[in-house]
Amino acid sequence: KTLSPFMAAVLAEETPVVVIKSTFAYFDKDNNGYLDKEEFNKYLKSLGFNEEQRGAFKGLTDNNADGKITLDEFIEFYKGDKVKKIVDDNDEFEFLCTCKDIFNQYDKNGDGKITWDEWQKAMKDTGKDEKEIKSLFEAADKNNDKSITFDEFYKTLMDD
Repeated sequence: KTLSPFMAAVLAEETPVVVIKSTFAYFDKDNNGYLDKEEFNKYLKSLGFNEEQRGAFKGLTDNNADGKITLDEFIEFYKGDKVKKIVDDNDEFEFLCTCKDIFNQYDKNGDGKITWDEWQKAMKDTGKDEKEIKSLFEAADKNNDKSITFDEFYKTLMDD
């Protein structure tokens, strides 16, 4: 799948911040200063993304996995040009979807974060020893908050 000319224009890296803020405000229906899951889904749906794609992109955009897309996260989403690059590269897009599926398997309680306990169980199931499990967790937990968000998980896998 490649971006339509409309989507390419909407997601252009050079989009002025005022346009991005206006788009954010339009989809922030309750004016609480962030896009919740439903609002962000409506935004992504308006761009033509399917449900699987929307889930993967939400994970990349919600950097702290609090279920809220802040204006700063939204701007980074636009300016970082993540979506356009991923959608234009079919292999990378398939990789993103595979990563999201694996992440969801590890995130047993579905809270958008992989805890140490969830990680330990998933890694033991792959036959890894305790030292390797701990080392991998620490490498993925980029902000050292004792949990791994999808953004951290994906970036760790992209680094390898």
